[in-house]
Amino acid sequence: MLFFIALSLFHLSVALPSLQPRSSGYLVILDTGVGHRSTPIPRWPTSLRRIGTDGTNAANLTTFGTDSVAHPFDEPIEGFALAYSPSTSTLFSATGRGIIRTNLDGSNDQVIVTDSSSGSSTSSIVSITVAEKAQKIYYGNQYTGLIYSANYDGSDATVFRNVSQGLNFLFPSYAPANTYPGDIVVDEERGWLYWSSSTDGSIRRIQLSGSGAEQILATAADKPGQLRIAATSLFWAERGSWSSSPTAIKYLDRMLDQLPSSPCCTGSAYVAWECLQVFAPE
Repeated sequence: MLFFIALSLFHLSVALPSLQPRSSGYLVILDTGVGHRSTPIPRWPTSLRRIGTDGTNAANLTTFGTDSVAHPFDEPIEGFALAYSPSTSTLFSATGRGIIRTNLDGSNDQVIVTDSSSGSSTSSIVSITVAEKAQKIYYGNQYTGLIYSANYDGSDATVFRNVSQGLNFLFPSYAPANTYPGDIVVDEERGWLYWSSSTDGSIRRIQLSGSGAEQILATAADKPGQLRIAATSLFWAERGSWSSSPTAIKYLDRMLDQLPSSPCCTGSAYVAWECLQVFAPE
């Protein structure tokens, strides 16, 4: 299966009355690539691509080669998430090789963060975002369920939050997290970090300072993934489950400024807003 992670370099147009669409120049896409199959089909490596917002003028920016260590058929290294820093014109790609930093045109690629937490040669970093004012990246690990922060050059990597909800001891030598951050987004203006908890289907947030209690903003999301903040609205994508729950883009029915600064305690869980509803744009 082929996955695409798209990043708008300017403004994302959204179908909400309160948000005014703005023209965008082009998209940059992290293409995970296609590897060996039993039936011969076209193959290509993990790559960064550029395409106009109208679907024209597609171009390859750079390719990230293949993984000849983990796979005998020189498989693509895979791509999981993409983040963009406007102030530095830098792209950060979360791949099977780790986090690769490149210029906006795909040049000067450099692996700035590696990961071997799962014991394999493939990185478990599956989500990433940037904090422009602090000049930091935040990234999530699928195997450990940890969210890390680091400088733009990959230095000073530290654990920001453990969101694993415990470990699943499948085997003595393999204990992955019960859940993990499918995607992360930072709201520096209001001081929050949001993430999608892929396995338990929730959308959560914590103060960017790392203090205070965790807030649950939404539950029962079907395999939530990418998050985006547009103006004062929070959006996320759901992968869905076959025909019973289609792929969808959803958003909260409250603006971020309307959410309480501290959650209400309900036993071991913390709910940010009573009767908070979720909508899918028409």
